[in-house]
Amino acid sequence: MNHLLIVDDSATVRAHLVGVLTRAGYEVATVAGGQAALADYQKQPASLVVLDVVMPEMDGIETYRALCKLDPQVKVLAISGQGPRFAGDYLKILLAMGADAVLEKPFPAEQLLTEVRRLLQEQPSTHPARAQFRPTAEAAKPAALIATAHSSRGGALPM
Repeated sequence: MNHLLIVDDSATVRAHLVGVLTRAGYEVATVAGGQAALADYQKQPASLVVLDVVMPEMDGIETYRALCKLDPQVKVLAISGQGPRFAGDYLKILLAMGADAVLEKPFPAEQLLTEVRRLLQEQPSTHPARAQFRPTAEAAKPAALIATAHSSRGGALPM
């Protein structure tokens, strides 16, 4: 069975996504933020990470970078609902960074399921932007990943 990890700061969104995905037969874990996503992924790597972009403390872009350092072949479906102006910008950035797919909230359940099925059938991403995320010996340590993500905050997009 495919294990999916949902990362979203909204409990309502997490509950909705869990309902849709578990009814479709997927095993789903949820976390409310980036640091928890890194810890969960290290314990049990997911077949696919559904990642919200705009979150407090550690946004989706920082979380994506850290996940890619942990596993350059991680499959990521980025989602965002911060209005057309912001959602589109953040989602385009994540696509340019090598995210496997994006969806702008709100999206129909069937669209989510279609993307999840497609991504689970595809081979891991070979997007050229992923090469920058090859882990070093130091970056492979969980504490270093979290510290690196927080130290890069200065260059992150505003939430």
